[in-house]
Amino acid sequence: MPPAGPSSVCSQCHTEDTPEARSGAEMAGLIRKLSDSIQASDGILERARRSGMEVSEAQLREVDAKENLIKSRLAVHAFNVQAVRKPVDAGLAITAETWRDGENALRERDRRRIGLGVSLVAIMLTMSGLWIAIRTIESPRKNSPDAKST
Repeated sequence: MPPAGPSSVCSQCHTEDTPEARSGAEMAGLIRKLSDSIQASDGILERARRSGMEVSEAQLREVDAKENLIKSRLAVHAFNVQAVRKPVDAGLAITAETWRDGENALRERDRRRIGLGVSLVAIMLTMSGLWIAIRTIESPRKNSPDAKST
């Protein structure tokens, strides 16, 4: 069943214009906000992980955010918005941190790719220079004694 709205369990006793229904909607909004934040953080960490970046520590911290989501869902039974807000705020702080970790990992990935590109260009220039030098050394010279005898 939906956590809030006309088809929720709360609506069986409380109409939408009562303080209890507004509290229920607020609690549901807080829980939804944390859930969305966890999904967003999980998404960026997964993109960074698939790119080969080390984000396992941030993913472990994200487990704490998921635990806070569970705590906030359990706190609904206290019928107190502040009881729900406390674990939601703690979870949002964690997801903000893990989001930043994911962004930092993606920036690091981009820096590594640029560095790899610069290195590749330097290697190609060196190889081209060596090839030209070898060709110059191996080519017969016009004024050399070996070039006249052939």
